[in-house]
Amino acid sequence: MTAVDHALFPRLTSYGNYTEDDLPIDCIHRIPLDGTIRHVKRLGIPFVPIVCVDLAFGRTYKPRLVGYAIPAHERSKLVPALRAAKRHSQRAPSPHPDLILCAREASKEAHRSRDEASGSYELGQYHWAGHWSAKKREWYRLKDRGIIAAHRAGLLNYIGASPQGMAVYEYGQGGMQCFHSTLHPAGVVRTPIEGHPETLLVAAREKARGISLRRVKATLSSLPEDTTGYERSAPPRIERRGPTCWECGEEGHIARHCPDRNFIHWEEGYPANFGVTM
Repeated sequence: MTAVDHALFPRLTSYGNYTEDDLPIDCIHRIPLDGTIRHVKRLGIPFVPIVCVDLAFGRTYKPRLVGYAIPAHERSKLVPALRAAKRHSQRAPSPHPDLILCAREASKEAHRSRDEASGSYELGQYHWAGHWSAKKREWYRLKDRGIIAAHRAGLLNYIGASPQGMAVYEYGQGGMQCFHSTLHPAGVVRTPIEGHPETLLVAAREKARGISLRRVKATLSSLPEDTTGYERSAPPRIERRGPTCWECGEEGHIARHCPDRNFIHWEEGYPANFGVTM
């Protein structure tokens, strides 16, 4: 860890940071936790964390990061970078010319949202499960737009249906890569592809340069949502297991409704001599 220059950051704690209560405002500039630290690191501006010490349990004190401190005279370097970043974020991204790349990025994001929704559902976090399910449906719609546009442009080749009924579109050298979709070209023979996996496992790649999710969304959203000439099949469904009772271990009910649970309902009332000495 690089040593902190105490001439730039006076009155540091023994841990090499500031506490929120003893912040020397006159010699430093405080930046919030909003991503500004990325520009600080890129510009090579020295910084130290600002923490707030909370009393957690009993005598346990837990530090919490609340911001960063930079020398006040370095703020003149940071302001132009923040203004440029704000102008860049407000500018609408230009469409990307590679439809296959955009459809692939949309597919990856849809799969990530699907896994997040499934994980949240398994943990009982139904609010987050609905949130990620909505994102999943949005990215799948954008992916279908890209697939239709690429297929009409001759960039994708429809080869048939997977054992689960999903349409398979090949692309790349020798058809070594493919997309799955519920949209099939109308009137074509859905040739079954034996042994085709429903879940595609591909080697991880580095993120493509010049592409972001904002640009992917802008590119695919600009395509027409016209499915004329295509037929949609039913998507494969995952059978979810019902709740499992931790009292008896059976599925279909929770412990509150378990018939084997040994407890007394409040509405039934306690016996007259229960826990009372007469």
